[in-house]
Amino acid sequence: MTELTPADMASPDDMASPDDMASPDDMASPDDMASPDDTASPDATATPDDMASPDDMASPDDMASPDDMASPDDMASPDDMASPDDMASPDDAAAPE
Repeated sequence: MTELTPADMASPDDMASPDDMASPDDMASPDDMASPDDTASPDATATPDDMASPDDMASPDDMASPDDMASPDDMASPDDMASPDDMASPDDAAAPE
């Protein structure tokens, strides 16, 4: 067994002073504490039936794969889009009868 020497023991300087200790003013008052009215009722608490089951969660099979996503080759290029020259002008509209 190891024997303690006075050098191993706490000195009075190592101990908390009365100024370091909590005073009654530092402690919570009954008004600061939660009342039964502040706590959730059992009816407000989630039950296992309220939680998502593994069947409700997305599986890897439900998620899009990289093959399902549009690639730059699938997107319209500026050349594929209508230009102002491709659009009907008022001159192309049918004249009223």
